[in-house]
Amino acid sequence: MDVVGPTRALSLSGSRYFLTIVDDHTRAVWEKRGKLEASGRWGVHLGIAKDHKGWLLWDLTTQKLTVSRDVKFLESLYYKEWKQQQQKLPSTPLIVEADELQQPSRQVEVAVSEEEMSGRPRRDVRPPVRLTYGGRGKPNVVQAGSVVEQIEEDEIAHCYWAPSPEPKTREEALNGPNGEKWKASEDEEFGSLIENETWDLCDLPPGKKAITSKMIYRHKYGPEGELTRYKSRLVARGFQQTKGKDYDEVFAPVGKGTTLRVLLAIAALLGWKIRQMDIVTAFLNGIIMEEVYMKQPEGLDDGSGRVCRLKKAIYGLKQAPRAWYHKLEEALLAGGFKKSECDPSLFLLQEKDEILMLLVYVNDILLFSASTALLDSAEQMLEMQFKCSKMGEVKYYLGMHVERDVEKGVLRLHQRKYCEGLAEKYGLQDGGKPATPLPLGFTVEPCADEEVVVKADGTSIGGYVCLLGGGAVSWRSKKQNEVGLSSCETEYMALHHWVKEVVWLRRLLEELGVGQEEPTVVFCNNESAVKLAKNACLHGLTKDIRPKWHWVRRLLDKEVRLEIVKTHQQAADIFTKRLAEADHWKGMKLDGMSVH
Repeated sequence: MDVVGPTRALSLSGSRYFLTIVDDHTRAVWEKRGKLEASGRWGVHLGIAKDHKGWLLWDLTTQKLTVSRDVKFLESLYYKEWKQQQQKLPSTPLIVEADELQQPSRQVEVAVSEEEMSGRPRRDVRPPVRLTYGGRGKPNVVQAGSVVEQIEEDEIAHCYWAPSPEPKTREEALNGPNGEKWKASEDEEFGSLIENETWDLCDLPPGKKAITSKMIYRHKYGPEGELTRYKSRLVARGFQQTKGKDYDEVFAPVGKGTTLRVLLAIAALLGWKIRQMDIVTAFLNGIIMEEVYMKQPEGLDDGSGRVCRLKKAIYGLKQAPRAWYHKLEEALLAGGFKKSECDPSLFLLQEKDEILMLLVYVNDILLFSASTALLDSAEQMLEMQFKCSKMGEVKYYLGMHVERDVEKGVLRLHQRKYCEGLAEKYGLQDGGKPATPLPLGFTVEPCADEEVVVKADGTSIGGYVCLLGGGAVSWRSKKQNEVGLSSCETEYMALHHWVKEVVWLRRLLEELGVGQEEPTVVFCNNESAVKLAKNACLHGLTKDIRPKWHWVRRLLDKEVRLEIVKTHQQAADIFTKRLAEADHWKGMKLDGMSVH
């Protein structure tokens, strides 16, 4: 954007540039919406969409980019003035008649001080075009002040000009207070690119397009939130690539959360060691097969006008994650590993009676084994293939703290620092522990400025939890796709999903060498659903049940065994409904969770 606020300035093509709050009235035809819900959403105007007809907006509700043609621009007031006016209004419902909506009611623009705009040319400002709300039909109920509470100033300001501890441009990084540290970090990144022979310089062939790149500057933090390093990374602008020309398949698997928790549970039960490794500049190891050209990056441009013919998959390329995964897969298979059939990011190495498990999440690797020699051998093999960083026993992985007491066989996962950061951000440090997420009997009321109402459509919430070693390793809480005509049908359909997860977990455990010989016990608190699964009874009441839901019957007494459990002893109860305080904490304890 050139400037902020209403302006006379025009671009070369005659377009007018500004940043303003908008009210998006676009609604997908399939989106369910009640009559009392808002007909639009608040957003920030970013420009004109390139690939579609409409305005490019930042949706403040979903925090996503969206394209809309039905937009109301609210430009008459500066944002801070508008916010102050709205905060003075009483927080009682106001009845706004349809004819009143013909007048401008809420209009806003974002103001920027002269200091923040330093370095930009001053331009004259003309009075904004007055755009009005239109309304018809019955009066609308508006909760005064609720929009102000939802639209935080930083949500809008950060879009363009809010200061950030991380530099946005190379000039800002090198000329800032930490310029020397960013320069050293940048030199390290360029050194890795050159060492890996990432590209060859050549003239751009006729008919070919060269994409551009950008250096990204990030702070890296440790498990306690401390700043550990300054990281620079050259990222290609992959959005400039064309499918079918310079990339094709892009999918690359990552380790499943359930697989990770199963491995941690087994390690805790059997006393296995858990080591962590990090592959430095992992994507630069991937080899791309397509013909991709990139302009020389700023800081390495020799001024010859040549371009980079990429040989390795640098960050930002569409196919980079896939190329890296295949490179790592090739190296592990050549080293004697076998890929799991249950999770393509899990690799197993068997030597005599010892087994080692390797789980990959992009460039973060965990090694599980009872054999120290096998762990050392695997680390050495990876170091021979890639530039690695050995991190020892795992303590912090993918944002989770891992605390372990080997003697007691206890392993805990938590995100204490993350939660403390959220509490500090929203001023809840001294708020105490909530009894439950919501008080029992709480009813959601529809409000014209919020989309928080879910209309009842007859479907139910189904949930399950799978326990291993006294802790939850897999769970689900999801709205069912079909309507059950009774609680029996609802539980019976949910049973189908539970058993599918159990079958997958049994196969995973079998691959890990700790398979279950006896059928896995599945607890259900609906006696009719259990009887229906064990026997083809209740025929007259279950004619509408589709054949696929009866798949459970084939596995009974082979892989699963159904047992009835009382509702107050059901570990999955907290995943399907809101409970009273005592029952909620009891459910958490049954699932192996606790609050510290």
